[in-house]
Amino acid sequence: MRIYFEFDRHHTSYRQETLVGITTFFTLAYIIIINPAILATAGIPKGASMTATILTSIFGTLVMSHAFAYLLSLLPLPLNCTNNA
Repeated sequence: MRIYFEFDRHHTSYRQETLVGITTFFTLAYIIIINPAILATAGIPKGASMTATILTSIFGTLVMSHAFAYLLSLLPLPLNCTNNA
């Protein structure tokens, strides 16, 4: 893993990446809970939006890490799901 993700070139370590991973995990967990609640106000069922959020996050993260050797988590975020007019 150290060689594949070029830890030395990026001046990082297993400890730092572990802390980043834990932080990212809690962020993803938060978004997976909040995203369906936000989308529910737009009339999208919570179960469907939670499943879509999880699958989209998994797909985006795997593509970035394997295709581009870049450690980055991607998740869908609803920017404005309500009509404020």
